[in-house]
Amino acid sequence: MEAAAMNVHENGSLKSLCTASTDPLNWGLVAEGLKGSHLEEVKRMKDLTNSLNWGLVQS
Repeated sequence: MEAAAMNVHENGSLKSLCTASTDPLNWGLVAEGLKGSHLEEVKRMKDLTNSLNWGLVQS
């Protein structure tokens, strides 16, 4: 039990792991993308699909 307590002290707290200065997996960018509503996301995907389809129709 003493070793476990010592390990926690050496590794730091969970908070320090979550507030690292670097973000190699881009979690901040992902979080920004999830701020909108589901409806807004569906509308965005529909518009993107329509614009891609429009490009195919014109070719």
